[in-house]
Amino acid sequence: MSRNLSFKQSSSYVDNSYAEKAQFKRTRLFRAIVLMSLVTSLIGVNLYRLVELQLVRGAELRERAENNRIRLIPMAAKRGLIRDRKGRILASSRSIRSVYVWPREQPAEKWPDTAAKLSSLLKVSREDILQKLEKAGYDSRLPIKIASDIDRTSFVAMAEQAGNLRGIEVRSEVNRHYPHGTLAAHILGYTGEATREELEANPEYPMGAIVGKMGVELSANPTLQGVWGNRLIEANAKGEELQELGIEYPTAGVPIQLTLDLDLQKTVEKALGDRVGAAVVIDVKTGAVLAIASGPTFNPNIFSGRVTSQEWKRLQGPQKPFLNRALQGYPPGSTFKTVTSVAAIQSGTYSPNSKVPTYNTITIGGITFKEHSRGYGLIGFRDALAYSSNTFFYQVGVNTGAEAVSKWGRELGIGGSIDLELLGLNGNHGQIPTPAEKDRMYGEPWHIADSVTM
Repeated sequence: MSRNLSFKQSSSYVDNSYAEKAQFKRTRLFRAIVLMSLVTSLIGVNLYRLVELQLVRGAELRERAENNRIRLIPMAAKRGLIRDRKGRILASSRSIRSVYVWPREQPAEKWPDTAAKLSSLLKVSREDILQKLEKAGYDSRLPIKIASDIDRTSFVAMAEQAGNLRGIEVRSEVNRHYPHGTLAAHILGYTGEATREELEANPEYPMGAIVGKMGVELSANPTLQGVWGNRLIEANAKGEELQELGIEYPTAGVPIQLTLDLDLQKTVEKALGDRVGAAVVIDVKTGAVLAIASGPTFNPNIFSGRVTSQEWKRLQGPQKPFLNRALQGYPPGSTFKTVTSVAAIQSGTYSPNSKVPTYNTITIGGITFKEHSRGYGLIGFRDALAYSSNTFFYQVGVNTGAEAVSKWGRELGIGGSIDLELLGLNGNHGQIPTPAEKDRMYGEPWHIADSVTM
């Protein structure tokens, strides 16, 4: 009986084991089927999308990829105002339209025809456009400015021809404007498009950046220029904006105020007229420059557009209108008598009340020097400066000595100790050598005539 019981238990165990294995196989098969279904579904979805993109919408998407471009458009910062001592505007900014070309938007062989079309629309020579393209390279990824400050007629013509001009962009920009024309031109200076060298030296400058080139515009450029912004857009082949993808707003430049007085500057320049020369008005109590004029002059507004060959030829002509005659190009002459006076008194050789006889002529070191008009008798420094007496200062200069005159000349800024960078002048501003320095620099001994002519 025990044997029968034992047999039944073994048979039940075998049946249960078989059932479990069968169940496990069915479960694994089901999972495999589900997994394969999921994989097949995913592959099917991707295959369907691929077929749609390549076969159904392929032509449309290829055209869109070919015609649409993502472009980073610089946004010009408004340049800081330049004002006179009373807050009146001497230099401001105005909105203009400029035309750029994107070299890679067309094959190189098609650009000559496009340049010819642009030439007739913009009144810019075909050769100039092609020269700029060749200089930058037809594979350049950066746009090239071919025209600035286009008029309304040209702008309308460009819009009408937009469909036939691929790779062309009309961009809004800010340009410099000098409301008083030639007034204070040598001090204000002018602006212009950054050169390739300036772009390389300042990586933050975008293509077409406007920077100071002369005068206060140059010396105060970091303050005036501000920080340019950018717009990221999608544009079609016509250059038309489809959508804006992002924007970084520009930061305007900081305005500056000069010591110049607008009314006084006008008066001084009117008095100077068409003569070749210079005039300066200084506040004797503070040293502030109230007016400074140089003639002949120029109009800085011409540099806001395209300078014609005729205009450039005049600027480079024999009259040298770029030369600031108030600060360059002339020996100091009788204005140096103030330096001699300071050296004579500060060195103790003379007192402010000293008097010196003056003559029609005076012989020093065997050389006869003349008074510019006549002798004034026994006079002091006040009258000598008022009359601008030559014979008075010949004697004072010789008695004071070259060393003292040189020392006090340097103290007063001659020789570069005064920074004239604000006026757009760099480098050494004259020199007053001592006898030892003259011998070292020129290999010549000091003569008594050197002391006289200082």
